[in-house]
Amino acid sequence: MPRKIICIAACLWLLLIAPCGAEEKKEEWADKSCDFTMIRTVAVRLAVDDGLNISEIERRKLNDLVDSRIIRSGDQRVKFIAASQLEESIGKTIGADLGLLRFENRDKYAAVMREYAPQFADAVLTVAVKTLSTTQVYVPESIRYYTTYEKRYISVPAYTHRGTVYYTTQEIRVPVQRSEVQPAHYEYFGHAGAEFALARSRDGKKIWLLLDMRDGQSKVPIEMTERIFKRAMDRFRAVADNRLP
Repeated sequence: MPRKIICIAACLWLLLIAPCGAEEKKEEWADKSCDFTMIRTVAVRLAVDDGLNISEIERRKLNDLVDSRIIRSGDQRVKFIAASQLEESIGKTIGADLGLLRFENRDKYAAVMREYAPQFADAVLTVAVKTLSTTQVYVPESIRYYTTYEKRYISVPAYTHRGTVYYTTQEIRVPVQRSEVQPAHYEYFGHAGAEFALARSRDGKKIWLLLDMRDGQSKVPIEMTERIFKRAMDRFRAVADNRLP
């Protein structure tokens, strides 16, 4: 098979099985009957989808992002607290270890949270990480064809006012087709995505949802996640001011 055909086939294969550049899926919903200006304190909980195989380092980085991009972004308008801080406050009120209760009796834990969470937070924001991974695609050897321009010099006839012919040298640029071998290699793609769900503490009703899924060639998933968190907080502040989508 000619190398040029191999090159075209390789490009088509990469287009079919991998995202090119960066693709985004963004969805958002808000309960328009809700007065978001009444939300003053929000507890933030990080959740990782079951089956999502992430390392301890990645989990710690996610916790750091929740702290730096969400909890520390609070201001006089809206205050963010960690879910662990909410549990600790409730635990001191009722004299119980809610962290332990969450694992031993989830139904009782949920009932306690419904009863006491509104005393310390107006809403709970669950940040669910949907994907955090990297894939690689094998790209076979191919040939890239391109055109360059080279200088050439030609003799051009000219005439004096008496009609005598003489020659001058003129520079021109001529196209030259070249090719180079592109060795076989791997293309790497980062995948990141998170869903944000804001629910009222008093009744558990969800009042704001945001989904952000991204694929990026040669992108680092945790860095993509940081950008997702930043955008989510920008959108949350718009919603908190009743500038609904």
